[in-house]
Amino acid sequence: MRTSLHFFLLIFLSFSLNAQQNIFEGYVYDSEHEDRLKDVKIDVYQGESLISGDHETDYEGKFSIDVPQSDTYKIIFNRQAYQPKTIVIDFGKNQPSNHAIPMIHLEGYEFTGLIQEYTADNKIIGEAINNTKIEIYNKTTGEQEMTIANQADPNFVYHFEKKNHYIIQVKKPGYYTKRIEAVVERDGCTICLDGIAPHNLSGIYDNDESQEPLSSSITGRITLRKINLDEIIEIENIYYNYDKATIKETAKPALNNLVNVLKTTPIIIELSSHTDSRGDDAYNQDLSLRRAQSAVDYIVSRGISRDRLTANGYGESRLVNECANDVPCSEAKHQKNRRTEFKVVKLMEEGFDGNKSLKEIVETEPTK
Repeated sequence: MRTSLHFFLLIFLSFSLNAQQNIFEGYVYDSEHEDRLKDVKIDVYQGESLISGDHETDYEGKFSIDVPQSDTYKIIFNRQAYQPKTIVIDFGKNQPSNHAIPMIHLEGYEFTGLIQEYTADNKIIGEAINNTKIEIYNKTTGEQEMTIANQADPNFVYHFEKKNHYIIQVKKPGYYTKRIEAVVERDGCTICLDGIAPHNLSGIYDNDESQEPLSSSITGRITLRKINLDEIIEIENIYYNYDKATIKETAKPALNNLVNVLKTTPIIIELSSHTDSRGDDAYNQDLSLRRAQSAVDYIVSRGISRDRLTANGYGESRLVNECANDVPCSEAKHQKNRRTEFKVVKLMEEGFDGNKSLKEIVETEPTK
C-alpha cells in the first residue's frame, strides 16, 4: 500500500511540473518567399525585463523555448536584412501549439558569405573554415558596421543597403587575409562585388518592383588561401609597356590587393618579375629586375615597409612553357611567361601591427 502511494505521488508531482511548463515553439519564415529563416535571434521579455535570451532558429527555421509560467510575454525576433518582429503571447489563454512567424525583408541585398579554403581547381569546393574574424566597413558613411572577433560558423549574413560602398575583410591566422568590396546601386553599379570570382557567386535575383519590399539575395564563396612558405603565387593582370618598367594604371588594382594582404597578414615576401625569351638574355634579366623594383616601389608608396619586400628579376630563366629562344610561339604563349609573382619567404614574429580595425586601415590609405 505504501509503495503504491509513493508511486501515485511521483506520477502526480511529475504531471504537476509538466502542467506548469510552457513551451513556445514554431518556425520563422520570409513573408514574401516563404523560405524558412535560420539564425533568427529570439528574446523573451516579461514587461520590460528580459527573462530569456540568446535563442536562435535552426537550419529549418525552427525554435523551441521554455517559459517559466502561464503569463503574458513579449517576444522579439531579429535577423540581418529583416524588419524586427514583435509578438505578444498570453500563456493563460489557449494559443496555437506551433507558431508560424513571418518576417519582412528590408529593401536592399542580403549577402550570405560562405568561408571556405581556396583550391586551385575551381570545380572543387574547399573545406569550410570556422573561427574567422569578420569586419565590414561602410565607406559611404565612414562607419564600421560589423565586427565579429570569432565567427564560429563558416558562414555569415549581412544586409547591403542601397547607395552604399562596403568593404568586407575576413582574417584567420595561417591564411592570407581576404578583402572584398561591394558597391550597391551607385557609381554605375546595380551591385558590384570585387574580390569574389564570378564562379563563386550565385542566387542573385530581383523581385517584382511592384511588390514591396524590393529585395535581392546573393551567396558568395569567400575563399581563404593557406600561407605556405616559398609557394609561388602569380599576381594576375600586371602588364608593362614594351621595353618599359613603369607600372601601368591597369596594374595598380592587382598590386593594391597585395597591399591589403600585407597590411593585415604578418609576412615578408619576395616579388619577382619574368620576361619571355625574345631579346637579349642579359637585357631581359635587367628589365625584369627593374620591373620588379617598380612594383616594390609602388607597394612601399602605399604604406608598406620596404623591409618586408625584396625585388628579384629572373628574366627568361624560368619559362613556364616551351617558348625558349628560337622556338615559334603564339603571342598568348609568350604572355604567360611575362608575369609577376610573389612568395612568402618569412613569417613575421615582431614589428607587425595586425590589431588595427578595418576602419583604421581604410581611413589611413592613400586616396590615389
